[in-house]
Amino acid sequence: MALLIAMVAVSLGVGILSADVELVRDIAHIPGSLPGFSAPDLSAAPALIGGACSVALVALAQAAGIAPSMPNPDGSRSDINGDFRAQGYANVLGGLFQSLPSGGSMSRTGVAVSAGARTRSAGIISGAFLAVVVLVCGSLAERIPMPVIGGLILVVGGE
Repeated sequence: MALLIAMVAVSLGVGILSADVELVRDIAHIPGSLPGFSAPDLSAAPALIGGACSVALVALAQAAGIAPSMPNPDGSRSDINGDFRAQGYANVLGGLFQSLPSGGSMSRTGVAVSAGARTRSAGIISGAFLAVVVLVCGSLAERIPMPVIGGLILVVGGE
C-alpha cells in the first residue's frame, strides 16, 4: 500500500506544483477502454519472426530464472515445461487482443509475494484489477510522472 500512496502523493505534488517532468502521457496514451479482438495479419509474420523469437527467448529465460527463486506454496518444484506452455498460450491468446508479450517478472512476482499472495491466481486478480483501473481512470494514469515509475521499480527490485 505504501508504494501506491507514494505514487499518488508524488503525482499530486507534480500536478499541484506544475513541475516540468516527463509524464506517462508524454510517451503513451492510455485509452479508457479495453482492446478488442484483432485478427492476425499473417503477411507481417516473416518480418516479425526474428524479433518474436528474441522476445520469446528473453521471456522464457526470465521465467526459468524466477521459478527456482519463488517456490510453490506447498514446497514442490515448479514445472518449468508447464510454465513455458502457459506463457506460450497467454502470448498467443494475448496477441489476438493487441497485448504486449508477457512473461515471468521478478518484480511483479516479488510485489505479489510481499503483498501476501499465496497462489498463482494473484496474477489473474491483479490483471482483472488493472483492467478495471484502465476502464475507470486510464486518463489519470497518464498523469503519473515517469520518475515515480522508475523509483517504484528500483524499490521493488531492491526488496
